[in-house]
Amino acid sequence: IGGAAPTDSRCGDSNLAMSGLYESSDGGETWCRVQQCSGGDALPLSGDADRIGLAISGSRLFASYKKPGSWTLYFTTDVTCSVGGRPGRRWERGWSAPGSTTQCGTPGNDAMYARLWSGLYADAIDADHIYAQGTDFMRSTDGGRTFRCPRTSPHVDHHGFALNPWNNAIIYTLCDGGIYQSGNYGDTWTQIGAGIANVEFYDIGDAATAPGVVMGGTQDNGNVKTDGSSAAWDRKADCESGDAATVDFDPVDE
Repeated sequence: IGGAAPTDSRCGDSNLAMSGLYESSDGGETWCRVQQCSGGDALPLSGDADRIGLAISGSRLFASYKKPGSWTLYFTTDVTCSVGGRPGRRWERGWSAPGSTTQCGTPGNDAMYARLWSGLYADAIDADHIYAQGTDFMRSTDGGRTFRCPRTSPHVDHHGFALNPWNNAIIYTLCDGGIYQSGNYGDTWTQIGAGIANVEFYDIGDAATAPGVVMGGTQDNGNVKTDGSSAAWDRKADCESGDAATVDFDPVDE
């Protein structure tokens, strides 16, 4: 859990007011910093972390630490211990996002670690499948030791995630392009949100020569056009993504 934590002398910690990873064993009444067993990789001091992500699969915890120049995943092992009378776990360091600017099918000038700014999620059934979101969607099939891009990437800028409780291979991501579904643990994706009115418009124009024909400039979804025959708008091939601002029609030729 990131953010300021309450001080509780029962935890035996001297730095309880710092942000970091905490746990409660009484339904959230009191919180203590997680105890770590020796022999593993120590969780970072998190005072300078921009964001800490947390996910759980069975008895395994996953924590991502995003700092100004890094994004690193940590996970618990099967080793447990007792530290000051409190139960602890051994943590190991997993994948760290590189500083390269090679993105998931979307070239950019920012490092990969800067593009992971959203959620961290774990498959509740299989702890090998971990998902990290931000500008890109990345997935791990080895419990967080490595991450890679999907073979076909969904739209960029991810804000939500869901997993089918009856079939864990089916997952969903909510992004600036709408709702996408994968049936193979995030390897390939299909847009399933056609008809949902969830696009932000910057500008809109109507054709003087063709009543009912309207075009819009959208946030992160390019130019879209409709003739009123369907609830779904069509993307224009010359500008299918990114921010599209002012739009207008030729007054004599739509």
